[in-house]
Amino acid sequence: MLASHKHSIFLMTSHKKAFWETAVKHINELTSIEFLLVMTAKAKTLWEVYASSLPDKTKAIYVNGEYLKKENIPPIITSARDSIENLFFLCVHKKHENLSRLYYDNVFEIGEVLGQKNCWGLLPDGNLVGYSIPKNRPAFDERFMKLKNIHKDKRAFVLGNGPSLSNIPINRLKDEITYCSNRIYISFQKWGVHFKYYAIQNPISIDNWKNELAALPKHMIKFFPEAYRVSFNSKNSFFLKFTFPKSEAENAFTDEPRNFIYGKSVSYLLLQLAVFMGCDPIILIGMDHEWIPQRDKADGTVYCKRNYHFHPDYEVGLKKQIFPNQYMMTMDYERVRIWAAKHGRTILNASPGTRLNVFPTIDFNSLPF
Repeated sequence: MLASHKHSIFLMTSHKKAFWETAVKHINELTSIEFLLVMTAKAKTLWEVYASSLPDKTKAIYVNGEYLKKENIPPIITSARDSIENLFFLCVHKKHENLSRLYYDNVFEIGEVLGQKNCWGLLPDGNLVGYSIPKNRPAFDERFMKLKNIHKDKRAFVLGNGPSLSNIPINRLKDEITYCSNRIYISFQKWGVHFKYYAIQNPISIDNWKNELAALPKHMIKFFPEAYRVSFNSKNSFFLKFTFPKSEAENAFTDEPRNFIYGKSVSYLLLQLAVFMGCDPIILIGMDHEWIPQRDKADGTVYCKRNYHFHPDYEVGLKKQIFPNQYMMTMDYERVRIWAAKHGRTILNASPGTRLNVFPTIDFNSLPF
């Protein structure tokens, strides 16, 4: 563990009991912790459970269930700015640095305001990982706002990567407004079609396919997480800062790019982009919403069975994928449906044999082209 410092802050974002137990244990070892910022309503409930286990000098400050931004950092913290020597936060995503960096961009903003050069993420196993806080982090890319309603009332297709995509005559989409993701580009040459908009959000996938992503068609408009600005910066690349909801109330679907939600699948991001650009109706294809489970005999973990995408080579080089939380993904799509009904937008699912029943289904071949 690190040596003690005069003043330190710990940001507590989690509402999971196991993470609190880890944090409390190590806050006691990091005897310099004087301020504990409890950032969500559920976290506050756990704070009340574990408060007696913390050092007496550790002051808890509840931030009213909101994300902590520079405009609402408690005065007691900003007034102590010059004496704060360390910023700690709960790094719940184990050892993948880019995923943690993506989730906790907000931590860097706080660190920047407090004049910190580094911060420390506490992993679930109790180890600490150090992060450098970038200087003058890029503000929201105002170029993005030029895309607002650029396709107002125009039909668009949002493509998933399920097996049913191989049953769609893709050549019909050549002149359509299209949104695609992840490794769909491996069939561009076969189809003779390069889709208009592309997005990817999972850092594990981005790091695995980095060389391929760098070779994407230059004319394609691409969306990456902000953490990858250096890797993919180009004229037609945009970089998004995501909101990571800490409560159901914060989890509403939005067409506001300053608050795009990091959902359970990249298709959720594609839908946010499509509604932001004013598309209506929006047709889903390749959205099978079905994964075949396969239990690992060695560790008992349930993974996805191979070849649940449209191309047999889609997953070459990828490690096993943990079976997705279909319930949470479905809840994401329910939020989209509610938003669309409220705003008078039409979203239809034209994926053959789809298991996604949130949106009305339609036969792709019945669509006019």
